[in-house]
Amino acid sequence: MPFGQMPVLEVDGKQLSQSRAIARYLARQFGMLREALERDVLRPGAQKFFTYMTNFLKNNKSGFLVGDSLTWADLYLANFADLLSKAPTLYDGFPEVNYFLRNFKHHWPISGTGPGYAALPAKQIQYISRKM
Repeated sequence: MPFGQMPVLEVDGKQLSQSRAIARYLARQFGMLREALERDVLRPGAQKFFTYMTNFLKNNKSGFLVGDSLTWADLYLANFADLLSKAPTLYDGFPEVNYFLRNFKHHWPISGTGPGYAALPAKQIQYISRKM
């Protein structure tokens, strides 16, 4: 067992350890890299998720998912949408979600790789903490 750790994948007598290395190997073997991953996995999941979020945004009319101020639901959508920004065509057909993310980034600067408490004013942190 390489590195004395699990998981281990054995192929043709060779052992491959570390979950990310195994995942990359399997993705390569089964054609799930970039284009196939986006087409077969990301796009269907994102479209379903964005359809629900679009309905919330349209029904609420405040620019937020719930209520009239920032909540953890907004942070969740912003973080998820920001992660998917590596594949911008995922937003095609979802102008409300695209607008939400642009607006969120404009009003609530995202630090690092996703929204964080460091980027939020103290008033909003207190509000979010009460809602959790």
